[in-house]
Amino acid sequence: MSDLAQSKGEPLAHMKHHLVDRHLSPDSFAAGVQRWQERLNAGGPQEVAGPRQREAGLRKEVEKLKRALGEKALEVDFLRGALHKVEERRRKSGSSGAQASTTRSGK
Repeated sequence: MSDLAQSKGEPLAHMKHHLVDRHLSPDSFAAGVQRWQERLNAGGPQEVAGPRQREAGLRKEVEKLKRALGEKALEVDFLRGALHKVEERRRKSGSSGAQASTTRSGK
């Protein structure tokens, strides 16, 4: 039977000491510090920063991508309008009725 199971009937303070001794012993503390150092050295500050900072960074990136997408949509609208105007001018100036030298893509 484990120490924790034996201490069920004992006061909360004793259980607290048991958990602290077991999980926060100098050896486990040193091992925890070493793990953090390894993570810091391996992945840099981003790895250790935590989920909140990572989430904030991802939110900024999403906003940046949304702005870029909006700009591209405006460019497409502008170019579509410019193409429409060019096609109208060609129709007005080249009303000879002859077939164009290139075929349309059908898009």
